[in-house]
Amino acid sequence: MQRYLISNELKEAIRNSPYSLRSLSTHIGFNVKNFIYCNKSINQEHLQKLSTFLELERLSLDTYEQDYARNLGILAHTLPIKPVRKSSMLAEFIGMMLGDGNIYENGVRISCDSRWPEYISYIEELMYHLFGIYFKQYQGKGNCIHLYVYNRLLVNKLLELGLERGDKILNNVGVPRWIKNNKIYAEHCVRGLMDTDGCLYWCKRDRQFYFNFKNTCKRIYYDFGEMTDALGYHFCRSTKVSYQLYRKADVRQFIKEIRPLKAVRVGLISSV
Repeated sequence: MQRYLISNELKEAIRNSPYSLRSLSTHIGFNVKNFIYCNKSINQEHLQKLSTFLELERLSLDTYEQDYARNLGILAHTLPIKPVRKSSMLAEFIGMMLGDGNIYENGVRISCDSRWPEYISYIEELMYHLFGIYFKQYQGKGNCIHLYVYNRLLVNKLLELGLERGDKILNNVGVPRWIKNNKIYAEHCVRGLMDTDGCLYWCKRDRQFYFNFKNTCKRIYYDFGEMTDALGYHFCRSTKVSYQLYRKADVRQFIKEIRPLKAVRVGLISSV
């Protein structure tokens, strides 16, 4: 979103308005005090609301290019990453990112369940193997642990590989074509997606395990169905955002060939 440099004219308009800073902030839904005393810039949405409310018809501000890396302070230095080549492990990492990952300005994050420490360790080892850098951690809400790293070079490389910044649903992100067009890459991407957005559960009535996959991003949802169908697994659409794998033979074959870590977790296979 475009940002604009806060001018003295805008500051004076805020100070001279018939409203107190607190009252003005309440009316337009954000804190205007920061625009006078702290912030150097204002985003387009806030500027539009403020201009409309105060009737600032002739106000003109210069555009502002924000240096996101500088905002990171001591983290602004970007560590070099290993040379990256397309591989099955990279395809699995892409699957994880499409499942529980996110890319923002100069950062990468994957959200994990703290009750599954083995998977957290697996992701950390995969990150170091692929890129030669380490994730850091911070505690989210409830049982959520966020693995994150600030690295502009890593972000640029992931964008080159077909991922996108921001909200995956709004951007309608999908599985990169270089993965879908390669059987081995597709298998590993499916594993990454299943271990993040999938589950393996025991059906008491049928006395067998089923797989479920759920993702609310349309392209990821359809790409998962397309890849698993091409790989020979008969996932059925159970809702508009989820698939189920019911057939016993398919479940056994999926565990044998894809080897999702969730099957390791429940003891169906010993290791990946």
